[in-house]
Amino acid sequence: MSDKQSNFDKLFGLLSLTKTQTELVSECIALKNSELTFHCFDNNRKVTKEHIYDVYKMRFGLEENLRPDNHFVIGYQDLLPNLEKSGLEFINVSSLMTKKGGFLVFSDYEYSIFVGILKSKRNLDEVREKQKGFERLYKSTIFENGIIK
Repeated sequence: MSDKQSNFDKLFGLLSLTKTQTELVSECIALKNSELTFHCFDNNRKVTKEHIYDVYKMRFGLEENLRPDNHFVIGYQDLLPNLEKSGLEFINVSSLMTKKGGFLVFSDYEYSIFVGILKSKRNLDEVREKQKGFERLYKSTIFENGIIK
């Protein structure tokens, strides 16, 4: 089994056990067997919790200022406090892009501790349109029915 497939399976195993942000988590799990792209951070180049917190705190501030009544990304209100109080030194971010939106899942690198989830309105069709001509760059990240294509 490839590392990418293994990480995908571990991520959904973690999500199935998660008891917080249940609406977004359930929506993400329901899309597991749809066509989607999957990316995650490289285990060899871990990112600190402080860096992740600073980046997403800034993104939330932009979201609040630019789109106060119609956020493009939801879930910050749960994610930021969870990041802040997390005892993890490093945070893994996994990205899932589906036809119904994009999800960022924050966890440890072993996929045993869930930290939070964000959902974006950007969808797989929009990403494909923007990346026309560069399909080779993301071809190995496409999953269907929970299995890498």
